[in-house]
Amino acid sequence: MSLAETIIKLWGGTLSLLFPSSCLICGRAGEALCRSCLTGLPRLGTMVCPCCGLPGDGTICLHCRTDKPPYSLALAAAPYEGRWRDIIHQFKYCRHPELADPLGRYLAEVLRERLSEVRIDLVTSVPLHAERQRERGYNQAELLARSLCAAAGNPPYRQTLSRVKPSLPQHTLNRKERHANLKRAFSPLPGALQGGERVLLVDDVMTTGATVHECSACLLKAGAAVVCVAALARKL
Repeated sequence: MSLAETIIKLWGGTLSLLFPSSCLICGRAGEALCRSCLTGLPRLGTMVCPCCGLPGDGTICLHCRTDKPPYSLALAAAPYEGRWRDIIHQFKYCRHPELADPLGRYLAEVLRERLSEVRIDLVTSVPLHAERQRERGYNQAELLARSLCAAAGNPPYRQTLSRVKPSLPQHTLNRKERHANLKRAFSPLPGALQGGERVLLVDDVMTTGATVHECSACLLKAGAAVVCVAALARKL
């Protein structure tokens, strides 16, 4: 964890003692998102493409059959719309790192239900470029992944990638531009992978899949045996 993230976490802990957290949705004192409100939010169903995670008939979709991504499977907990979009926007852009704890536990529950038979050796996250991380104060994907690991108990979290090239915000680009924007944007951290690990790559939102596509390819090139993707939300 970076110095900035540590300071934010410590400061957030101090503030929580002085001003107890309240649920972003119902306002009830306690956590940044209470259990009742979280369980009331919509989830993505299980009838999805087992490769890219988009809703379908439960079989591999045409796009994945004709242009198979480097990751073995992708799973998202929720649709990126409505209340979920608002929550993730607060988490990502409005300096609410405390949302990582309930969101990470929520994603861990979904993974226990849907990936119980998939062996994972380590969890990692999509990195931010250093400049972007300084502006934001933390990497929301890393906080989410660390919270997921704390909730699950195993496997461990390990940062394996760095973002070596700044790029334009992905939400401003179309599918083709997103892939071009991320070419050679990621690099494996030296010694982060020993070779042969089955890696779970975590991100907050999966839209076209361009980001996790590039990260997965980089991890496989660095020696990972398998890469699976978990996202909190999926743009439909």
